[in-house]
Amino acid sequence: MSPFRAHLPAMLRLAVHAWPAKETAVLAGWLWRTSGGGSKRANSVSTLSFTSDDPYATIEAVERRYRDLARPVRFQVEEISEPPGLAERLLARGYAPE
Repeated sequence: MSPFRAHLPAMLRLAVHAWPAKETAVLAGWLWRTSGGGSKRANSVSTLSFTSDDPYATIEAVERRYRDLARPVRFQVEEISEPPGLAERLLARGYAPE
């Protein structure tokens, strides 16, 4: 493993918190963010931590929050996203990588 890959989790977590969104909420460990405007990063969910045993319920909670704001639903999925298999779960729900 390269030295870079060993530090990837810490670097991603630092990046998420270095540029905070206008409004945030923690949903089962995921960081839900919204800032208005067109920033995809500031209007997406960071999925680096997950504390629930029901990812589908949390995905639905995320969808409701963005729907209530009339905003697109975006998940920021990384190699280390939690829970494992999140990308596949989102694909099965009709999400596509951007």
